[in-house]
Amino acid sequence: MRRTSDIRCLAVILVLSVSATVAAVPPTGHYIGLSVAGGVSGMQLSEAPAVSPAIGGAAEGMLLYDLNYRGFLFQAGLGASWQQYGLGIDTYSDSRPAVDITGEGHDYVYTYSSLRESGSRLSGQLSVMAGWQSGSPFYFLAGMRLRYALSASYTTRTDLQTAGQYERWAADYITNRPDYGFYERSAYQTSGRSASRPLCIAPTVELGASFGAGRKTVVRAAVYGVYGIHAGSRQELPLTDYSGVDLNPFTQSEDNLHRTLRINSLTDTRLTGGYNSWEAGIRLTVLWNVYHRQEHCRCELDQ
Repeated sequence: MRRTSDIRCLAVILVLSVSATVAAVPPTGHYIGLSVAGGVSGMQLSEAPAVSPAIGGAAEGMLLYDLNYRGFLFQAGLGASWQQYGLGIDTYSDSRPAVDITGEGHDYVYTYSSLRESGSRLSGQLSVMAGWQSGSPFYFLAGMRLRYALSASYTTRTDLQTAGQYERWAADYITNRPDYGFYERSAYQTSGRSASRPLCIAPTVELGASFGAGRKTVVRAAVYGVYGIHAGSRQELPLTDYSGVDLNPFTQSEDNLHRTLRINSLTDTRLTGGYNSWEAGIRLTVLWNVYHRQEHCRCELDQ
């Protein structure tokens, strides 16, 4: 008798376990939703040993359509993304032939120390992903994002010093002579926009868990990673542009140099070569089931 009771208990436990497992499988349905994400981002440079990348921030928001069919997940999204980056060069110098107020020729040398560029890119994006969730709250998605830069701005800060190198003093530089146009080290800042490589093709992965928040609402929390492959036309600009600077030895001034000197974005110059980007962070998604087809049991037909 006791053995029969034990068998019945085991049968009940087995039925409850199977029922719980079936209940854990997400129902077939069509969802619309909103997704927000935030994390860190950076750049990966090629052929740029003198340029050092720095970690920045990343954020995005999307309007989603999500299909869940017996555990298979398909998702399409449209939205915007924002990435921040940092690039730096410890020391950079260039020069030009010049004459001073006495008519003597020399090389006019510009030295930039601790050059730091911080930039951001705002892009429209289209996302397509597919994945799987079955029998547990956990799911994964993998796919592609297509991004196009709507705005790419940057700010460069550096310490600038100018000096003269004369043939008769070849081993030394003449510095701190404002009357000759040789100015001591001082802070300089400029801002601008970049137009290089506006298109980004970004493989993406997402791993997280889903939670019910009502009869037709699902909340997802996940970690994600993106690797951005930047494409499109690339500019080959020099880092510095002196085209607007007064180079006349009798009228040049430090104020004019700081107002008219332009430093181009490192992403637009030959110094960085090719570059890609990456980001990782946390994503929160809320989905509302707008259509759910009920699964009807046809047990009598299956016997």
